[in-house]
Amino acid sequence: MLTLPYAPSAIPSAWPSQLALLESIDTHLRRVINAVPVADPNKAYLSTWVDQVDTSHNADIPLNVRGLCYAGLELLDAQLGFGLAWA
Repeated sequence: MLTLPYAPSAIPSAWPSQLALLESIDTHLRRVINAVPVADPNKAYLSTWVDQVDTSHNADIPLNVRGLCYAGLELLDAQLGFGLAWA
């Protein structure tokens, strides 16, 4: 018997709060980068990252994945290839 892969259904009413969360995370990242002390030897390098944190692409997320609940996805717990893991 052929079964289709699990496809969670989206809850469109959840999208505005999800978008707000994404934008707040981007804003927090910019603040953290800007908060690096001037005496830090990496300050100049990290400062170049601030303008690269762009929230405009968040609104381009396809309609069919807006409002999805990602709580059960193993991807969020996966270790990234360069040695960082989501906490």
